Amino acid sequence: MDTLSDNLKVAFLDVGQGDTIVVSNPTTYEAIVIDCINANAVLDYLTQEKIKYLRGILITHLHSDHFSEVDYLLQRYNLVPGLNECESVGFNQIADKKKDEYEMLLHDGDDHAFYYERLLEKKHWSRSSSIRTIRQWCKDDKPRFMNPLVDGVPRPIRFEGDLAQSIYLIHPYALDMPELYTKGLNNTSTALRISNSHASVLLTGDLEPAGWKELRKVKNLESDVLKFPHHGGAWTKEEDIDDLLNTVKPSIVIISVGSKGYNRYKHPNAEVFEALKKHPNIHLLCTQATNRCHPHVMTQQRAVRDLLTIQADKNGQKLIGSKRGCPCAGTIVVELSTSARVIQPETTFHQGTIIPNFANHQCLLRSTVTAAMGGPGEAVKTYAEE
Repeated sequence: MDTLSDNLKVAFLDVGQGDTIVVSNPTTYEAIVIDCINANAVLDYLTQEKIKYLRGILITHLHSDHFSEVDYLLQRYNLVPGLNECESVGFNQIADKKKDEYEMLLHDGDDHAFYYERLLEKKHWSRSSSIRTIRQWCKDDKPRFMNPLVDGVPRPIRFEGDLAQSIYLIHPYALDMPELYTKGLNNTSTALRISNSHASVLLTGDLEPAGWKELRKVKNLESDVLKFPHHGGAWTKEEDIDDLLNTVKPSIVIISVGSKGYNRYKHPNAEVFEALKKHPNIHLLCTQATNRCHPHVMTQQRAVRDLLTIQADKNGQKLIGSKRGCPCAGTIVVELSTSARVIQPETTFHQGTIIPNFANHQCLLRSTVTAAMGGPGEAVKTYAEE
């Protein structure tokens, strides 16, 4: 799957309990947004990156923690200086399901989607109204495309521009959709592989093990970066997690998760962290910390946000992301050039200054990094040392 561009960025925005990802090409000023639950964070990031062409928004699946502010983003693009209107939207057939059919699919393995949507409804958000707005936008002479693969062969997503040629649709296969529906909406998640000729990122949406078993039939899933599926939830069996990590062989694992949802959802699961301990060379980053990492983690929010703000200011940027929850890595930006490299947060700063604020952190901290930074807290052991 070698592609045209050797200059890509993949940003995993700090949006709390959900997913919002921006893929961009700094050379061509293009961006593609994958899921959106915090339009302001996306607009801030597009402004920072001086994006001119929003080639499209792709919704991996219609759970509210993945698409609740897509309509807002479509309507507010003009808040970014010089940005043209979004060109296209992509989502799968579930948008055409009747209400009662959708309600059956709303429940997932840990009822994350169900409770998240009920929470939004208390804030007067309406799934049906949001989907109606998106569909109306598509009817106003704007392209919409359907996600599932027709022939089962990975192909670039059908957006205009050069950037789309670097993003491959690899799941789901159209013939598998009826069976995947029976295993829950999460397992219909669009999975994407972003690559240049040197490095790659695997985006897995909210796939659960049942959906992963279908995806793993695709050849060459090895990727430098893995966005761990379903916020680290629904993966409770050691053999499933081992299979995922051993198949993808990532050097970087990113988990998009929220502090606020931990007590209800327990994301990420303890089993995920236990499996990662077997892979000491994996660099793990979570957008936010949870009570698994620190008792009453919100007590650390102000201190950590202040540190991240200072670091962002030094780089001439602003702290982009949710003001709710306690950030850990916060917004994570991976650069794909001759290799995959985390450029935000800077690794030495994050591991030496941020992570030691969390008493029970689950991350691998290399002792040389901590010593070099003189970070707060006690000396940190690596997994290999424990």
